[in-house]
Amino acid sequence: MPTVNLAANQMLSDTTLTNYTVNGVGGNIVTLGDGTDVLTFIGAGSNTLTIGNGDPLDTSADTVALNGTGNNTITVNGSGNNTVTAADTGGDTITVGSGSNLITLGAGSGLDTVTTAAGLNTVFVSAGTISGDTLAGASTTGLGTTNVLDLTTAGIMSPARVTGFGTYNLANGGPNTLALVQANFTDLLVGSAITVNGGNMGNAVNAALVTSGTLVFNEINPTTGADPDIITGGPGNGADVFSFAQNNLSADTVAGNTGIDTLELNVAQPGGVPFGTVSGLGTTFTNLAVIDVNAGANWLFTATAASVDSINLAAAATAEFSGPVDPSHTINFTGAAAILKIDSATQFGAQINGFLPGETIDLTAVAFDASGTATLGAGNVLAVAERHRYTSHTRQLVVGLRT
Repeated sequence: MPTVNLAANQMLSDTTLTNYTVNGVGGNIVTLGDGTDVLTFIGAGSNTLTIGNGDPLDTSADTVALNGTGNNTITVNGSGNNTVTAADTGGDTITVGSGSNLITLGAGSGLDTVTTAAGLNTVFVSAGTISGDTLAGASTTGLGTTNVLDLTTAGIMSPARVTGFGTYNLANGGPNTLALVQANFTDLLVGSAITVNGGNMGNAVNAALVTSGTLVFNEINPTTGADPDIITGGPGNGADVFSFAQNNLSADTVAGNTGIDTLELNVAQPGGVPFGTVSGLGTTFTNLAVIDVNAGANWLFTATAASVDSINLAAAATAEFSGPVDPSHTINFTGAAAILKIDSATQFGAQINGFLPGETIDLTAVAFDASGTATLGAGNVLAVAERHRYTSHTRQLVVGLRT
């Protein structure tokens, strides 16, 4: 592999299969063939680098590192899995082929432009620069669903010039604010969602300007009430999904919209709490058609106001309701060994469906009484009676059986 050290404003052109190591100090024009090349540039000049010589069949994996201050133009052709690191402060224009490329953009003041031919690319970019950068994933193929944006810092983001990226990974270590727009869904497969994976210090994700598209928000980090999430779905017909690990969500706000939106409540992650808390279903958690308590998860619902929805209990899931529960809710047993705990049976108005042997309805405030009875009457009304020496009390629930 020949090594070439370029002075300022020099040119190198070799379109053979030679593998090059090129070091430049700025203002260089480099054109190389289909070899596996390593290029490193420093200095103030603006470089123009073309690798692969326009060959779409070039499968070599090239490495480009920019550490200067110039405004560089980098074109890497072919289907190789290339690595481009633009740690400089200039505004760079980077174009890569159809491979799985790793592109790192600097946090400087320059506005960068990145264009990828297809999916399976990862672009690392800071929250402070993404609002000004132009990032076009899969601009020639429309296959950007598998492209990933990996935020290297937390902050406020309005990526109006970002298209063709199906996943946004928000950074840990600080609060994040992300505003999505309809243009962000350009060059994704028809019907694809944008998935936003939240950071660990609170996330505000707003898709209110998305008229056609689906938002999937995931919070997998153990969190506390001190770092709430505020998530707003889009007004289109997409079925937005808001997914949370088992945490205290009492300070969180989730607003669905006109689609059939779903709140997914999952099991605890390492370091998480023994049970999750949703406070304000129908008030701070709104416009949600489906609430899934997923397999093995344990969640407490408090302050459950009016909201037409279906709350589904998967296998071995536990859902506990404290305080009043409005009749507009429906509780569905959908998996074996699920447990429904009702802390105040006299204030519980929801209908219960799909109840089978091996599943449990626990009236937590009703002490066990060997002389008590449970009778399923007309209209599937379950009457639970406790009889003490001097008093008798009956609680009624509407319970449907799963067939």
